Amino acid sequence: MMELATDYHLKRETLHYAVNYVDRYLSRVQDVEKEKLQLVGVTALYIASKIEEVYAPKIGDYSRATDGGFSTDQIKEMEKTIAKVTLNK
Repeated sequence: MMELATDYHLKRETLHYAVNYVDRYLSRVQDVEKEKLQLVGVTALYIASKIEEVYAPKIGDYSRATDGGFSTDQIKEMEKTIAKVTLNK
């Protein structure tokens, strides 16, 4: 996440928000598959950049950053999941 934030020149706050989203997600969801951790991280960064950045990278940029590991559709689905899990108390 840190490397991606640096590559896209994201604000420091954006990275902090993303880490917070990952922490909150992982604290509420048990047994996250190791293969999905990158998806959770990149999606959290995508969500944080949409909120914090003036010129946020496009979702395709995040998909390409995973070297084809995850599609834009998978990132959108994880965005819904993270929002649902972290917003419910």
